[in-house]
Amino acid sequence: MKANLHTHGEFCDGKIPMRIMASLAADAGYQLLGFSAHAPLPFATEWTMDLDRVDEYLAVVRDLAARFEPRMQILASMEIDFIDGMCGPADGRFSGLDYAIGSVHHVAPKALGEHALSTVDGRQENFDALIARGYNGDGLALAEDYFSAVASCIRAG
Repeated sequence: MKANLHTHGEFCDGKIPMRIMASLAADAGYQLLGFSAHAPLPFATEWTMDLDRVDEYLAVVRDLAARFEPRMQILASMEIDFIDGMCGPADGRFSGLDYAIGSVHHVAPKALGEHALSTVDGRQENFDALIARGYNGDGLALAEDYFSAVASCIRAG
């Protein structure tokens, strides 16, 4: 079965409209396509969906699902960031999803202060600066923080 369950579109950092991706996927013989926009975070970013667009996003996915059924099944999802004590895929903020993808895009290096968050998924120069400032040049320490957050996301459900 040809399937993709991790697809970003125009509601977050995707570059191609979802209707075009759905059409291309169906033409390529996919039987299953899951749209998984980056869910809104409790703070502003350039790459996540705005909270006030969640209902619109779900309506677009459901419309595409109706248009492509039975040729291809389309599912509604979000990639929901886990930030310990702040948000995660198990916190129940979003309803109407067929599934959720848990993800970690931020770490909290102790060297930057108690409430400092830094993204691990950005420009190379920012990542290098994070290792230098937040981890005193120790990339392994950053990796340990990142995978510790992934494990916490899994434990949180």
